[in-house]
Amino acid sequence: MQAIIEALQTPGLVDGLISLQANVPPEVQPDFNGPGSGIARQFTSWALGLVLSLAVLALIVCGAFIVFRGFGNQAVQQWGAKNIIWAFIGVIFLGSVFSIFAFTVGLDLGL
Repeated sequence: MQAIIEALQTPGLVDGLISLQANVPPEVQPDFNGPGSGIARQFTSWALGLVLSLAVLALIVCGAFIVFRGFGNQAVQQWGAKNIIWAFIGVIFLGSVFSIFAFTVGLDLGL
C-alpha cells in the first residue's frame, strides 16, 4: 500500500494524469456554408413547404368531399373516402421529412 501512495506522490505521474485530462477534444460544430448551399437550402425549404401545403390541402378537400357527401355526387364522395388515407399518409411522411430537414440543416422559408 505504501508503494502505491509513493508512486502517486511522484510529480511525473500526477502531472501526466493532469495533462491527459487537459487534452479533451473541442466540440465539433458542423459547417453548412459551402458554396451554393444557402440557395440549395432555400429552394429545398420552399419545395418542402409547397408540397406539405398541397398535401394538407388535399386532406382538407378529401374530408370536405366526405362530410358534404360529394356535393350530391356519389362518385366524388367515394373518391374522397378512398384518397383521404393516402393524403393522411402523405401529410405524415412530408411532415416528418420537413421536421428532420428543419432540425438538421435549418429551415429558411424566406419570410
